[in-house]
Amino acid sequence: MFYFDMDGVLVKYDYGAYEGNEPVYKKIGGHYFRHLQPEVNMLAAFNKLCIQAPDDVYVLTSVSEGTQIKNEQIIDKLLWLTENAPKFDIGSHFIATSSSKRNTIADIKGMPITKKDVLIDDYNPNLFKWMSAGGIAIKCINEINSSDSWPGMYININEDADSILTELKNIWYNLLMYGELSSGKFQ
Repeated sequence: MFYFDMDGVLVKYDYGAYEGNEPVYKKIGGHYFRHLQPEVNMLAAFNKLCIQAPDDVYVLTSVSEGTQIKNEQIIDKLLWLTENAPKFDIGSHFIATSSSKRNTIADIKGMPITKKDVLIDDYNPNLFKWMSAGGIAIKCINEINSSDSWPGMYININEDADSILTELKNIWYNLLMYGELSSGKFQ
C-alpha cells in the first residue's frame, strides 16, 4: 500500500503557517487547509496512481489534537481532495491522525506494518518511525527540504509526474515480486 502525506507532498507546505505561539494552521475558523496550492507534479502522479491502482493508494495525513480544530482540518482536507483528486476513494482510503502514523496504520490493520507498506512523507520523524516499524519510507523532497537530511530513498517533486509515477510503480513491482527493494536512491 502507498500512504501519501498531504502537507508538503500533495499540497505545498507553507513554513510560515506553522510558526509562532498561535500558528495559522491551528486557528479555528481559519480553514487553513481548504485552499492550499497543490504540489502539481506529485498530485498528477497521485491522480494517475489512483486510476491505475485504486485499492493500493491511501492518504495518511496529520491533524491537530482538539475536537473542534481536528474536525475542521479533516473536513478541509477532504474538501481539498474532492476538488483536486476526484478519482481518489475518500470514503475508505483517507486516514487522518493526531498520533503516530505508524501506530495508526498498525492499529487499523491489526498487525505491524511491513515492507509492503510505503509511506511518502516530507517529515523525517515520520519516516524514521515508519522504517523502524518495518515499513518502506520515501522522503518527498520539496521546496523546504533536501535529500541531504535523509539517508534513504526519495522523490523530488520537481520531477515530472510521469517520472514520479514510474518510480512509484517500480517500487511497487519490486515489493510484489521480491518482497523488498533494490538498494539506492531515486529522484
